Amino acid sequence: MKQLLISFIIYSVVVLAVAKDYNGYKVYDLSPTKEQIPFVMEWEFQTGIDFWSYGRANKAFRIMVSPEIESNFVNFLDKNEINYSIGIENVETTLKSDKITKRSLRLVNGIPNFNYYWSYPEMEEIFNRLATDYPNLVKLEVIGKSYLNQSIYGVRVSKNQEFGLNPIIFIDAGTHAREWAGIQSAFYFLHQLVENSTIHNDLLDNVDYVFVPVVNPDGFQYSFTEDRLWRKNRHYVNYTCTGIDLNRNYRYMWRYVANSCSGNGYPGVSALSEPETAAVAKYMESFKNNLRLYLSTHTYGGLVLWPFGFAMDIYIKNHKEHQKLGEKFANAISVATGTEYEVGNSADILYTAYGASDDFAIAYGGADFAYTLELPGGGPNGFDYPQDMIHDLVKETFIGYREFSLFIKERFKTVQ
Repeated sequence: MKQLLISFIIYSVVVLAVAKDYNGYKVYDLSPTKEQIPFVMEWEFQTGIDFWSYGRANKAFRIMVSPEIESNFVNFLDKNEINYSIGIENVETTLKSDKITKRSLRLVNGIPNFNYYWSYPEMEEIFNRLATDYPNLVKLEVIGKSYLNQSIYGVRVSKNQEFGLNPIIFIDAGTHAREWAGIQSAFYFLHQLVENSTIHNDLLDNVDYVFVPVVNPDGFQYSFTEDRLWRKNRHYVNYTCTGIDLNRNYRYMWRYVANSCSGNGYPGVSALSEPETAAVAKYMESFKNNLRLYLSTHTYGGLVLWPFGFAMDIYIKNHKEHQKLGEKFANAISVATGTEYEVGNSADILYTAYGASDDFAIAYGGADFAYTLELPGGGPNGFDYPQDMIHDLVKETFIGYREFSLFIKERFKTVQ
């Protein structure tokens, strides 16, 4: 088994997310009734409000609230008699471990260490090594440039000289900057297919893969160095607003939201206005003739979500098959580790969202199946899996990815 070649152990000193101060920010856990949920959702685009997770049956909303708007927010809750409690008294205390300079092993005997969060330059180095060391299996390409002109990478994995003859599975991650564990999980899947191709030969037989491991490199790197909880890209809108929510910017059922540019869900001024989404959309559509499965990996919530998400009770034609396949993912992980996922239509069990990537994958990308995976939360704020637990998470998620791959292989058999 070929491994990344390196003649020494690399140690890396990383200073994580040191600039933004969250002293005084609180997290409120809300348990609204079904009738109250639309009123809660009206706060999604409000400055100083950050929805960490969305409520559903037996699950509370988790909403971070800035000191400047807390009084108005609490008045709203009390006036509407919405049940709530304070989940985190001071968000800054949950981030203090990330503000310590950490000396970590990035590679062990040349193998990527998955109990470590890589910076974007470190990931670029590994992408290039994979392409160099496995030229018959990996093709690395720059599919576009970010707002700040960083390269956005696509990684194709196939045993065939001619890519795309087999059913294609398209996996992306890092749409939202702060969701590091999702990036690690998608990258672990890529790593297993390439570094351990002999072991996972059954996943490479009659299936081709496309990875966009980090859709939002600007935001991701910013969350590494400046603001651990940053979500959007780094598009400068005006002196009061920076950033677009890339998962509200795809062109299927995109919707403009006025006076929302400082909110975390701001969709931009037009569909595909952002270079990141435009690059991913164009890249995805180039495979539409044989794209069978699209997976977008996020954190957090423990959810397997299928389209459509823009409205309640509007389902894709094969929604029953979507539900069954999602349950295969969830059941495989539950049996192996005990971790539970909820499976269902995203609008029904979570919330409505316009301009999402999974809806786009079905409507324009040609995908037969599409899911948004919300991995379980970790650490005090949900986004920060402790570094010594990341490897367990990515191995667990791989169990589910494997179920998806084997299903697509069987469902769309090709004759070689």
